[in-house]
This record gives sequence, C-alpha cells and structure tokens, in this order.
Amino acid sequence: MVKIYKFIVNVLFVITIILLLAYMMLRITDKIEIYKVKTGSMEEKIHVGDYILIYRKDSYNVGEIVTYTSNDGFITHRIVRKENGKVITKGDANNAEDKEILESTIVGMVIMSGGVLNTIINYKYVFVCILLSMYLFSCYFNSREKLNQDEEEINENVKEDNIVFENKNVEVNKLETEEKIEEKNEEKIENKIDETIEEKTENKIEKHNNDKKIEPVKKNKTNGKTKTNKNELKKTENEKK
Repeated sequence: MVKIYKFIVNVLFVITIILLLAYMMLRITDKIEIYKVKTGSMEEKIHVGDYILIYRKDSYNVGEIVTYTSNDGFITHRIVRKENGKVITKGDANNAEDKEILESTIVGMVIMSGGVLNTIINYKYVFVCILLSMYLFSCYFNSREKLNQDEEEINENVKEDNIVFENKNVEVNKLETEEKIEEKNEEKIENKIDETIEEKTENKIEKHNNDKKIEPVKKNKTNGKTKTNKNELKKTENEKK
C-alpha cells in the first residue's frame, strides 16, 4: 500500500513539475498569455470571470477563438471570415460582426478557458501547498525506503556474520574435538606403553627370582653327587685293602 501511494505521489509530483516548467518556458518565450474575461459576448462557451489561456502563432484560421487588441483593450471573439488580408470576428452571443482587424493585431488563439484553468488560478496557493506537501511526502517515503533498505542490508550482514561465526564455532569445536580425541589416543598409547614396560619389568623380576630359586637346588644336587663319589672312592679303597 505504501509503495502504491508513493508511486502515485511521485507521478503527480513529476506531472505537476513538468506542467509548471512548460508554462514557464512558454511564458519566457512569449508564446502564451493568461487573461480574465470581463464581458459575456462569448457566453455559453466563455463566461464572465473565466480565465483564458491563449497561444501565440503566426497565422489564424476561421472558426478559431482569438484575442486581439483594440482601442477598448483586449477583445476575445471568434473569427468568422478572412477577406483581403483582413480578419472579421464576432462574439457568439452578439448579433453583429466586429469591425475588420489586421491579423497582426491578434495576440493569440484561445486554447483553454474556465474549468480547470479557473480552479488552478483561483486556488494557486492551495496547489502550491499541495505541491510542497507532495514533495515532502516523496522525500519522507524515499528516506523511509532508504532506511528500510539499510536496515535490511544490516540484517543481512548480521545474518551472514552469524553464519560465518557459527561456521567458525563449528570448525573450532571440530578442531577441539579432534585434539581431544588425539590427546585421548596419545594417552591410551602412553598407558599401553607404560603397561607393557611394567609387564616386561615384572616378567624380568619374576624370571630373576625364579633363577635364584633354581640355583641352590643345583648346588645341592652337585654336592650330593660329590659326596656320593667320595664315599664310593672310600669304599673302593677299603675293598682293595
């Protein structure tokens, strides 16, 4: 809804600016004039008090409503005939034709009268306020849209930053997990090595102790054998005697 309203305001504002610029350019080039009608000689078409917008051109045709200068000031009537380079005019509400005039005395042709033109001129200050309000509304909506765009951009950037941060956290957590797993594996390996060393040490100690227990038995056996041999020698000697 806001976008539609903004579009309508912008279009009306642009159209108004274009019309004002066109009017100013035509006034500067002396192509148009605005007059106010004081009599009812063109009644039913142009009323007393109406404003008329006239356009200046090089030649005028029969049937056109023109404004020309005379001793009485400015007169707005319709061209009814053209003879010998002279122009004859007549008011729509008049019964008689006007005196012949030179085409060079014609100021311009009426292109707009009454209606909208009256409203614009009579309420020109109101239209100026409306135009200013339209401009301010347009500026407001543009600034609001810019703020919304900036806010959306900031939110998108924040969202992207959050995603990046989350990815970094995931990577960090993954690295920490891998490091913990690696530490546990190293710890297991160290424990296994220690267990292996302890087991080997215990085996050596046990073997050494077993060796110590076996040696006295061997000595006893040897001693026994020795004694037996000596007794046998003595017995043999006695027998010889």
